[in-house]
Amino acid sequence: MKISIFGRLSLGYQILIAVILGIFTGLFFGPLCSALIPVATAFNMLIQMVILPYILFSLIHGIGSISINIGKKLLKYGLPCLIAIWALVMFVLFAVQQLIPDPNASSIFISAATTGIKLSQEILQILVPENPIYDFANNIVPAIAVFGLIVGFALMQIPNKQSLCDVVDKMNKVIEKILSWLVIISPIGAFAHLAIAFGTIRFENLYKLEFYVVCFITISLFVTFWILPLLLSGLTSLSYRDVLKIFGSVCLVPFVTALSTLAIPFLNNYLLRLSKKHETHEHFHENSQTVLPLAFSFGQAGNCVILFFIFFLTFYYRHPIEGAEKVILSFLSLPISIGTSYNSISAIAFLIEQFKFPPEALELYTETSSITANFQVLMSAIMESSR
Repeated sequence: MKISIFGRLSLGYQILIAVILGIFTGLFFGPLCSALIPVATAFNMLIQMVILPYILFSLIHGIGSISINIGKKLLKYGLPCLIAIWALVMFVLFAVQQLIPDPNASSIFISAATTGIKLSQEILQILVPENPIYDFANNIVPAIAVFGLIVGFALMQIPNKQSLCDVVDKMNKVIEKILSWLVIISPIGAFAHLAIAFGTIRFENLYKLEFYVVCFITISLFVTFWILPLLLSGLTSLSYRDVLKIFGSVCLVPFVTALSTLAIPFLNNYLLRLSKKHETHEHFHENSQTVLPLAFSFGQAGNCVILFFIFFLTFYYRHPIEGAEKVILSFLSLPISIGTSYNSISAIAFLIEQFKFPPEALELYTETSSITANFQVLMSAIMESSR
């Protein structure tokens, strides 16, 4: 996707210039860059304006427009892929977690009955769309995604549904057009985001968390540029270089802006090119339009990497998590991975409360997220494009 708003510069060069200017502006002007917060906030709000309707309409159209047989095939081959990617991320996380020194303290296992009841209630509030209007107003992405799934499955069973599917598809195209406009102004968002991050970050506090930050970035880059490209090049006809080229074209803008939503226009553009190459495949474009919203809504595996922060807290506060607790934590990563990276702060707050860490731990996360959020989004965007 080549877009130019300033002269003949392509979007890639505009992003590069925005990154360099944002970093230098943040380092030179320091806290004064907080004046750019309204710009970054406005850009993020514009993204939020369209992302929830897009998730809902895409899931309804993607699932509702296909036949029951195709739906069964997608479930048969797609669900194992999703589980495999989740297991891969968990394996890497638990492998790196072995590098964290074992703290000497009592366990914090959440075994109390009242705590278990509260835990189940909060998970149900995240996943069950009891009040879709409330979920929209409070940006509860998992519940909206589940609501879209339910409506989509119901629409799949209805005969003579084409006219309704066409209306929903038109709504999707309107939202995708808005997203393409937001991609055009994404260099402004990237500049504001990086200037604020480098201008307001307190490096003396970051130094105390350097082990977590370095390991988080290492995990992200390891999965992004080694594990996934090797898997895709081994399982498909694409070469390692081809895979990296695809990743670069799809994930550059989401990475520098820390907004995984902006991957959607690039993924749509790439899938459209693939569909033209597979004109002999009757259902290729139809299936791709179903897989994309499902992967985006339920496959934000980069969000699972924030569990490494919980592992780090066990050492930082000398509160270990035992074997059974790690199993619970792993399964809690499933609802966490639903939705966008914006859910991470609320997810971390939820885990901090449930595993009895001090409330100040949330401040540690917010301080480091100005750096780690970009790599978290990178992993999520890579996972989406891999499927």
